Amino acid sequence: MKKGTILIALIMTCLSVCAQSRFNGGEGGGYTSAMLDNIVMSSNSSHKQDQLLSIYPNPAINNVFLSVISEWVLLDETGRTVSKGKGNHINLTVLKPGMYYIKSSNEVYPVCKLE
Repeated sequence: MKKGTILIALIMTCLSVCAQSRFNGGEGGGYTSAMLDNIVMSSNSSHKQDQLLSIYPNPAINNVFLSVISEWVLLDETGRTVSKGKGNHINLTVLKPGMYYIKSSNEVYPVCKLE
């Protein structure tokens, strides 16, 4: 499966979680569902598995952590730079709830900020 397809599926899942959180007033008690059909996992990429960046927790309320220390740029939904830094921690507390994107090592990773 292409990275773009996986990214789109992840973005759609994050959007669903963000929308459900807003619908419930951020109190939980709702549900989120995502349907993915015909997923085939294969890779012929030159990237090694340990070189991929993981971001957790996602969705997040206050902070996200990167699995490796790296330079990053945080973008909003329009692609505008919100903040920049280097390390394995990004503080989201001052941001409004919604979708953001972390750009690191020429890759872009979605992150959902909850209330």
